[in-house]
Amino acid sequence: MRKAKSLDEFFSACEVSPCTIFGAAKLGEKLNVILKKKDVTIDCFIDNYKTGQTKATGTKIISATQMAEYYQCKNIVIIAVVDSQKAQAVLFQLLEMGYKKEQIYSVSEVNDIMAGMNFSFRDWGDAYDWEYGRERVRKIAEWIDEQDLSVVDYGAGDMFLRT
Repeated sequence: MRKAKSLDEFFSACEVSPCTIFGAAKLGEKLNVILKKKDVTIDCFIDNYKTGQTKATGTKIISATQMAEYYQCKNIVIIAVVDSQKAQAVLFQLLEMGYKKEQIYSVSEVNDIMAGMNFSFRDWGDAYDWEYGRERVRKIAEWIDEQDLSVVDYGAGDMFLRT
């Protein structure tokens, strides 16, 4: 995957070529919202498992096959997949389709770029699905035995604690 040398390099790449996100799940949606705040337009999402439109922004979702036909390997792809093995599989899939490493960014590389943008936690917070986050942490809290004397805050603002 590409290592952008600077914020300018990333933005220049997105100005020259259509910018797309591979992965139309929550991470991809949040990244889309954040990039829009920074005037980076996401042309569409690519996903191996669904097509249609995203819930939050109504952005088009196409298959990898449709992407190959439409863009003919001329777009920038940001891989927004949390699981590292799945992200690696997507990288190999893109390379097999004819994409060059210079066209592919991982979400962590974009995150590093964002760090140079004075991007605040509030920006991420505004884009985060807090209900989803609370539910995940609540489930983790249920695994903790009360004898462990551990604390998990799964309120994310509601301050529910399990000790």
